[in-house]
Amino acid sequence: MDPVRRIFDSEVSESGPGVYRAVARMVDPFHEIELTLIVRLSDLHILDADAGMPRVPYPARCPDSLRRVADLKGIGIGPGFNRKVREIIGDDCGCPYLVDLAAQAGKLIIVAAESQRAREAVLVHHDRAAFTAIRRRMGSCAGHRGLPDEVLPAWLEREQLDRGSAGAGERYGGGPLHEATAEDTMRSQASLVSTDQASVREWLTRLFAVVDSRDAARFAEYFVADGRFVYGSGAPVSGKQAIGGHVAGFFDSLESIRHTILGATATSNQVMGEVEVTYVFRNGIQATLPAFVLLKMEGELIRDYLIYIDPSPVSGGG
Repeated sequence: MDPVRRIFDSEVSESGPGVYRAVARMVDPFHEIELTLIVRLSDLHILDADAGMPRVPYPARCPDSLRRVADLKGIGIGPGFNRKVREIIGDDCGCPYLVDLAAQAGKLIIVAAESQRAREAVLVHHDRAAFTAIRRRMGSCAGHRGLPDEVLPAWLEREQLDRGSAGAGERYGGGPLHEATAEDTMRSQASLVSTDQASVREWLTRLFAVVDSRDAARFAEYFVADGRFVYGSGAPVSGKQAIGGHVAGFFDSLESIRHTILGATATSNQVMGEVEVTYVFRNGIQATLPAFVLLKMEGELIRDYLIYIDPSPVSGGG
């Protein structure tokens, strides 16, 4: 039998300010399939999705699965991404190769996003802690895209000096840090992979970006199945579906919401953030309120989301 070769190819480029375009392709003797995702960088939210099948073994039937690809619009590349993709385009009436291509595109989006954050940490913010945190999550080769040759070696040398007291198994190039992959990072978008301040702040920024976009369904995906949400002195809401419905009602009353992080810290199973929250309600009421957010984690997801806040200045907003 002659060898059968299947080739996967993917690329990510900027399609506008803060927006990435990911294209994944598969070619073998029977197929030529291409899938495109347009993704917002701030929260890794899919803004648009499209696919084509120039060559398939069943031209009268295979392209039917393309109709579902547009339904990927609105989901986020984060916890449960692969499962949602399978549910939308990969069941009995779908196409398993489109599922594979979406996973490939999602992984490369993660790599591109983290590389961009690493570049900004070096060239814009001069934040060595943030740069190191990204390389911890992504592995020793992460974050090099676009960094000038005259800048990167000095940063790596300082990073190595900072880690001079670390054990050999924790150094980049071997051990658990090196074993982190883009897939690991995609699975842990709703989990804290480090307790250093830069990583905590970055994780909270992603979480609050989802809240500020008023996407109740994506917010609920951050919780375990029987998670709990408590706002101020309000009654606890239990279960991710109930939480999604509860916050959806609140989001409907808002014109906009914005979180500003003032401080962030974490332990092995808790994340804490001091924030200012600016509410603008549809009825004209608006205010900026201080709040403290305590998140109790269970593995990759949130067990308890506790918001300590005095909402009385906007109590008429709902």
